[in-house]
Amino acid sequence: MKSKFSFSASLRELCSMCAKNSFCKKIFVPSFFICLVLGGTILIAASFYLDDRISPTGVALLAMSCAVFSPVYRNAIRFKDRPGRSFAAGNAVRAVTVLLVAGGLSAACFARMGEMLAGSGGDLRRGRWTAQVESVVEKRYYREAEICFRVMQDDGPVRKASPAVYRGLARIAGGNIGRGDTIRFLAGPVNIKARAANSSPSNRSLLMRGIHHVFYLDGRSVEVVKAEASFRDRAREALAANCDRLFNRGTSAMAKALYFGNQDYIAKTTMNDFKRAGVFHILSAGGLHVGVIAAVPLFLLGIVRVNRRIIMAVSVMAVFLYLCMTDAPVCLLRSCIMFFMYAVQRIAGREANVFNTLFLSGVVILMIYPHELFGLGFQLSYGATLGILLFHGAYRRSLSRLPGFISSPAAMTLSAQLLVLPVLMTRLNELNLAGLLSNIVVVPLMSLFLVASLAAHALSAIAAAPGLWAGRAVNAVYGLNEAVVESLSGLDGHFYVEAVGPALAAAFCLLTAPLLPRLRSYRLVSLSVAAAAAIAWLSLGAGVRSESVTCVRHGAGALLLVKKGGLLSIAGQAPDRGACGELMRLIALSSPRDIEIHITDPDCRNITGFTVLLKRLPVRRCYLSGSFRIRGYSRRFLDVLERDRVQLVIHEGHAGEDPDDICDLYRRVAAGIVPPSDAAHSKKIGMQYLTLH
Repeated sequence: MKSKFSFSASLRELCSMCAKNSFCKKIFVPSFFICLVLGGTILIAASFYLDDRISPTGVALLAMSCAVFSPVYRNAIRFKDRPGRSFAAGNAVRAVTVLLVAGGLSAACFARMGEMLAGSGGDLRRGRWTAQVESVVEKRYYREAEICFRVMQDDGPVRKASPAVYRGLARIAGGNIGRGDTIRFLAGPVNIKARAANSSPSNRSLLMRGIHHVFYLDGRSVEVVKAEASFRDRAREALAANCDRLFNRGTSAMAKALYFGNQDYIAKTTMNDFKRAGVFHILSAGGLHVGVIAAVPLFLLGIVRVNRRIIMAVSVMAVFLYLCMTDAPVCLLRSCIMFFMYAVQRIAGREANVFNTLFLSGVVILMIYPHELFGLGFQLSYGATLGILLFHGAYRRSLSRLPGFISSPAAMTLSAQLLVLPVLMTRLNELNLAGLLSNIVVVPLMSLFLVASLAAHALSAIAAAPGLWAGRAVNAVYGLNEAVVESLSGLDGHFYVEAVGPALAAAFCLLTAPLLPRLRSYRLVSLSVAAAAAIAWLSLGAGVRSESVTCVRHGAGALLLVKKGGLLSIAGQAPDRGACGELMRLIALSSPRDIEIHITDPDCRNITGFTVLLKRLPVRRCYLSGSFRIRGYSRRFLDVLERDRVQLVIHEGHAGEDPDDICDLYRRVAAGIVPPSDAAHSKKIGMQYLTLH
């Protein structure tokens, strides 16, 4: 006898299975469903307006949202199953409400992106402009200001028609430009919309922010009408000045980077050490820093036994002030929103669901800044946080035989990296294996540094002498941290991966072994993590040569990349800007720890080319020929050297570590002599020729 199919019964059975799983109850919440809908909407809107097509990934996300609505329908929407009442009718009102909210947010997001992407992107000519500065972010070599600009009016007796107002971005080298200022300048804007089809991800992000024109300005040629500084700007300036007064240069740069959420304060060589050590995420203001800021009131007010709800409210105020002081990077914004939602639930006496707070913060960010969906910071921040929430417990149990101070940070690192690794491999072709060890040591030291620096500022507000002594202690803490990071960066655990081979695939499978429920009880499963790291390290390390010479021939001449251990020496003629991308890939493949450049012919074209390379590379030393002369084209080159704290050595002939080998090698290549024919070189290093078009 055939049984009659009942959709309602099948839906009830499926949702009942999900309801028995506590994990499903936590993750399948309406905010997760809305996040998927918004993500699919943003992808479809971007591809529709920019590429005149429909994004398959966006369609897949919308299809996934339809699939997850069934468990969301049962787990997150309260419903009492009464006899004689159909399953669908019981949740109809709440389900329709969730669908209407998701549909309304999706429609609003699509319309907003359409308004920004279809805005005025006409080809504007060179002229005199006046602009109002809406916001300013200090970058490493310039200030990036969002502006509303229009054609400058002549002060004549005849009043002309009101000019059109545009939104744009001004990248201003030098000058003191602040939010609210009025600037006047003569320039020609670069129209991004005209090249949207083949534009870079950064330009597409600008378009999705409603910015269609970019100005590249010299601060000395910009007329500025200063506005009254806001309380936030005055507080930032006072805090930055106090950092410079209390700490040395390196410590002050690190403190300002953490306080203001801007990594461009930190020297590129220091950032490279943190990156190679696998702790680069610490330099981004995020959950760790929000936790430290929120813990200060919890600790101080907890000593005097203040009511917990009052303490939580004070912590919310402290975190909010911290957010207002920063440039609000997406990772910090995500952490702050999550903390605010968690605090509200705790103050209201309700149980907090961390998955719900994570997805709600994603909904808020995507509605305000839809372009962040394509940003690397958004993907890494949410991927790492979701990985910790999903997998930390499994890794913690697998590593339970290790001491707690090792197993807890190791489990945190592994769970965070599991969802981040595919993003890093896809977008940056990078893989770091040293982070498993580095996070155990560096994270506590950086937490201590942040707390100690805040204490130094508090003491300096009371009396000058205690603040200076505390500043010296902070310098010592950061000096120790810097020495540890520099040592860990020497492990050579950072690799550039062009393609995922069978060895890396096997290592990733071993890394996920502790997540399998049936294997979780075996003692040997904890060894799978060590085996995964060993396989990945051996397979990637085998392709990195300790000593090599690569000759890069390009339209302007030849460039040598000489690697000796962790040092990479670059000598010769700098390539044109069009060939820099391929050259950067070759440099990344060598995975250098230190970089030095040798400029043997300091003419205008060569100095300009090396200025472009200096901005992209963490160079420690620069060797210049004695024929170098101070000219107009060299001003920007010297400014970059000063900003990056590059050691400059001007010599008459050869200079640097083993300079005769490097400079003589370049001269032989430039003269057409093959270096391996020289026995002195052929025994030590191999030679590789590449041509860049």
